[in-house]
Amino acid sequence: MVAWGQLQLSATGRHRPIGLPGPARGEGAHILLGPGRFDRTTGALLCIGDLPLRGPRLNLWRAPIDNDRGWSQRDAAYWKDRGLDRLRQRTVSVTPDAHGMTVVVRSAAAAGSSGYLTTYRWDGDGDSLRLRAHAEPVGHWPERGDDFHDTMVDPVLPPEEYQDLLRRDRSRSLARIGLDWEIPAGWSQVEWFGTGPGEAYPDSRQAVRVGRFRATVDELQTPYVRPQENGNRADIRWATFTDEAGNGLRVVGEEPFHFIARRWTDQQLDTARHHSDLVPGPVIHLHTDHAVQGLGSAAVGPGVLPQYRLELTSADFAFILTPLQQS
Repeated sequence: MVAWGQLQLSATGRHRPIGLPGPARGEGAHILLGPGRFDRTTGALLCIGDLPLRGPRLNLWRAPIDNDRGWSQRDAAYWKDRGLDRLRQRTVSVTPDAHGMTVVVRSAAAAGSSGYLTTYRWDGDGDSLRLRAHAEPVGHWPERGDDFHDTMVDPVLPPEEYQDLLRRDRSRSLARIGLDWEIPAGWSQVEWFGTGPGEAYPDSRQAVRVGRFRATVDELQTPYVRPQENGNRADIRWATFTDEAGNGLRVVGEEPFHFIARRWTDQQLDTARHHSDLVPGPVIHLHTDHAVQGLGSAAVGPGVLPQYRLELTSADFAFILTPLQQS
């Protein structure tokens, strides 16, 4: 038997300051801020230092796991009905100023009524960029479950469990609230301070501990029989993604965050039926998430417990991005 104990440390002093923010300045089709180069029209980050990096894109969805499709949960159907698997990003405004830059983006499916409005506030010094994000739901987000009484329900289900199921069925949940990035395929060496060495979700983390770990992007994947969401690392204080020479990116959360890194998109993971269907692409898809929903056990039993459900909500979170360049 192997066991360990860990102490909960205070969050005081966790925030890492950056230097005095500098102004954003235009240069042709780009905006320069600290070590970052941004698209002047969309406000998207194109590179940091001399290193390519694209993002961020708000993400609210995951490739459904078997439990997301379970009879007592049905989250996958709700997410698909809201178009969360096909969000389009429309830039509302890009406003550079003397202390940084503000970018406002609306995320929703084409012709969809359920969306999010995200305000990105960027500032930076000569070494790092800081991103503060505020994401809030906009449009129409109907409660699900209008057809609940027409669905099959176990006739021997106790009344209190039936009422709990009805309450969950009418909730408006999300799979995650976070940001997606594209980083070079060569940045496959990952080091992090957070939970590990294996995957961890809010309601499935008894086999992990907080520490400093290393793995490759390929080693971060959990090969379930049917390809589906996997590989989340939780309670991350910082993480680096580098090539073998040590060039790449360091991400620090102003509060602990989640990350996933894989060589295919969530959409590709969702459509795959066998692991051989997952073909590595030209970039690594990196998720840095503020919050993720638990896993539950709806394929064979109860769904996600209330304390691990990610309900429709606003969110505020921040990251510091630093290029790692070896001389």
